[in-house]
Amino acid sequence: MTLLQWISAQENQISLRKMAAECIKSLEQFDEKEMMSLKAEVKSAIEGAHNEDMKLIKGLEDRLSGLEKLMFEVRNIVKEQSELAQAFQQNQTRANNLGDTSILPDLCVSHKNQLIVMRKNHKQLRDIRSRISRAKTELGHNLLQRLK
Repeated sequence: MTLLQWISAQENQISLRKMAAECIKSLEQFDEKEMMSLKAEVKSAIEGAHNEDMKLIKGLEDRLSGLEKLMFEVRNIVKEQSELAQAFQQNQTRANNLGDTSILPDLCVSHKNQLIVMRKNHKQLRDIRSRISRAKTELGHNLLQRLK
């Protein structure tokens, strides 16, 4: 069926008239000021999309590399913390099995030193966590500004 045949068909003329009426109604409601405003907004968005400074987040690669290093550092610290905790448990088991109280002073000194190391590691983990949180917030804010 050609376009002329479709338009000429009786049932299609009714829908064609309805469509024409809707177009006329929409054109009557058309506001030139809104159209100019919309054009300006679209132009601004297109210019922003072509702006190289908006496309690239400067230093993103370095930041992500730094975060990856922090993740590696965190894994090592967590591994060390696990090893220290396991050593505590092993010492406790050995002390209970031996039943010898003469080893307790040396064991207490050893545990004290291990706790000092664990506290230092815990502080490092907290520091790294806050640094990662700040980096995440900063990146989110930066991306939000660019998307606006």
